[in-house]
Amino acid sequence: MLKKTSITQAWTAALIFFYSFSIIFFYFQQNNFDAAVAQGLIIPDVVNITNTFDLFSRTDGFFQSENQFKALSLIYGWTWLIHPSLCFLVNSAFILAAFIICKKIATNRINDSCWLVAGILGNPYLILAMPGPNKEIPLLFLTLCYFQLVINRNSTWFISSAIVCGIIFSIRDGYGIFLLFSLFLILVLRNRERFLAPIVCALLLISTAFYGVFESMSPILSRNREMYEAISTDQAAVGALVSGFNLNPYSPTDGVILFGFRLLYNLVSGAFFPVWITLDGNIYWIGIFYWATGIITFALILNILFYIINIDNAKAEISLAIGVSLGVWFMVSMSLFVQPRYLMPVLPIAFLAISAIPAKLRDWVTLSSVIITFSVISVNIALDRSPPPASPEYFETPAYVW
Repeated sequence: MLKKTSITQAWTAALIFFYSFSIIFFYFQQNNFDAAVAQGLIIPDVVNITNTFDLFSRTDGFFQSENQFKALSLIYGWTWLIHPSLCFLVNSAFILAAFIICKKIATNRINDSCWLVAGILGNPYLILAMPGPNKEIPLLFLTLCYFQLVINRNSTWFISSAIVCGIIFSIRDGYGIFLLFSLFLILVLRNRERFLAPIVCALLLISTAFYGVFESMSPILSRNREMYEAISTDQAAVGALVSGFNLNPYSPTDGVILFGFRLLYNLVSGAFFPVWITLDGNIYWIGIFYWATGIITFALILNILFYIINIDNAKAEISLAIGVSLGVWFMVSMSLFVQPRYLMPVLPIAFLAISAIPAKLRDWVTLSSVIITFSVISVNIALDRSPPPASPEYFETPAYVW
């Protein structure tokens, strides 16, 4: 009884902590939006989506053909009937629902459920996304719904999971296809979940080798290629580090090499290359939050990689969590761009994956991750190779500000 009470208290404290900081930053944006922009207390994508929705609300409505965010319109569009600031309440509801699902999975499936409290706080970036419409918070909730359905396996689990994948597809198409593909693999494997990670990662590696072939058959990959070719090499792929090698991402051999670099960059770029201040000397909060998320992501994946050799002894739900977490990392790295932000919705599942790791190994790997991170940052500072200070992009006051 004492243990259950302490677990409940820990989860309640985590929820209060998250909401308290969300309200503080929400109030700061509402009170002085220009100052919030100057200090990196806004997420540009949130403002851009808000401005897009505001334009649609004043023209032909949310479901006009030009609207590429129809699924998000269903989630957030109704708030424009009253005031877009209600998006904060929508996001609060999603976070609360995600907390409930994550807590249920933790307490029902593993012994060390207190460890999973960190799974909720493992993405401080979301706190800044709370004021307006965004993709990350709904995707976090939907990913947990998908995972809960997959591990519970009731009579309608496959149909229900496929529907969730369809909703995810309407928000982020590549991610939705990956989860649907994983769903079919889980159905085929039947109680052999330990094979999910190697099969998914191997198939994604093969797909990368034949990217040039598959992109002609896939609109998602075609769009990715068009964007890649529209900007400079230094901005795409993994930047200047490999631009001098003249590697062709559509060649099987070169494509696999570049895929390896993108895996590495998606793993470490958020942690190793932080931007903490602006050109004006202000604290750049979004950079700090993104850095914290980057360190957590680095530690999570490193823990999973160290533990995967013992996956034969893991419970089914842990094997599934490992498979989905590593699979998302590989899937995101298929893109010709480095996009570590796209790993965010799977972080709670990654926390579930490492909950089964022996405490000593987990502590050692996590501490090593932090030491490596600070060592790399220190070397970059000493060699004057740190990223330059941020130059915040200024926006007109979005509709969600009163």
